[in-house]
Amino acid sequence: MISKEAFEANGIEWARENPVMTGPFKLKQYDRGVKLVYERNENYWQEGKPYLDGVEYHFISDTMTQNAAMQATGDQRVDVLNTTSPEQVLALQGLDVYVLSMDSGSLNLIPNSLDPDSPFNDIRVRQAISYAIDRDAIMAARGFGVMSPANQLLPESVMGRLPDSYNCTYDLEKAKQLMAEAGYADGFSTTIYCMPGIVDVDIAVAIQSMLEKINVKVAVETPDQGGYSALRFGEWDGMLFQLLRLFPGVLNTMALNFDVQDDLTTSWLKSSYRPLEELYNAYQDAARQEAVSDEKLQVAHRLLLENMCCVPVYNISDYYIIRNNVHDTGFTVWSANTVWMPADAWMSQG
Repeated sequence: MISKEAFEANGIEWARENPVMTGPFKLKQYDRGVKLVYERNENYWQEGKPYLDGVEYHFISDTMTQNAAMQATGDQRVDVLNTTSPEQVLALQGLDVYVLSMDSGSLNLIPNSLDPDSPFNDIRVRQAISYAIDRDAIMAARGFGVMSPANQLLPESVMGRLPDSYNCTYDLEKAKQLMAEAGYADGFSTTIYCMPGIVDVDIAVAIQSMLEKINVKVAVETPDQGGYSALRFGEWDGMLFQLLRLFPGVLNTMALNFDVQDDLTTSWLKSSYRPLEELYNAYQDAARQEAVSDEKLQVAHRLLLENMCCVPVYNISDYYIIRNNVHDTGFTVWSANTVWMPADAWMSQG
């Protein structure tokens, strides 16, 4: 919720990086891809809050640098590390920290299926990609006993799950058959772009090896935050390896990733095909219910999987590795990722 007056006076481009609102902290500094700095709002509407003088977000893509920051002191010190890597939890558990966790969604390959000149425009190719991926083998190697294979867009902990895996089982012969039927028996070359800070690149490399068995030659790229955002909010050629974030409202998980507006033209993942009219009707039908309907959510979920708008690979959780002197953050209370209660957070000596 932002100031209507400030928005109208300064315009949308200004408002995007100069928020004027009623939150407990005010934006002080924003270096895109580097850090985000907030200072205490002395006029906050809850008397006596916030307790902290400020909050800083530091965007660190390198895992080793993240771990070092959790062990550092002084200006290099980080008090909370948000990660999706159970490997990092295991590496840092010996420190003076505690860990919170929550399901955060599934990692999916998002092909540029909307492009009529792309091999992924053919649903049989998208299905073949899915059948060629041995999810159980990947999780045995990189799941650390915590992560699970994704045979649907939604994890088992939420409503909207379906009784069928929808092309998400491992069947190499079927994958080869579909590639031949689509006219790609000899394969093609493509690229997987890994979402920074989220995707386990070793898993992308494993998929690269698996797809070679159906003659799909894959280059794995690891763009920085800015580069990946340019692809995600623009267009791409190949496949994004993308977290489809799990929101408290399950319908939002589907609608915000495969957005369909009233004019049936605006989309978030722009290069990804989706059955616009059918999805729009399914979203509207589900949203009109007084109570959340598992059956209505399944309709939208089924449309996305039947059309292979995404290729689910594995499910992840958000982990918050928090120093023991940081209290009442509210992480995992409402949602995964950056949703928390900064006005209530406080720090003891330590």
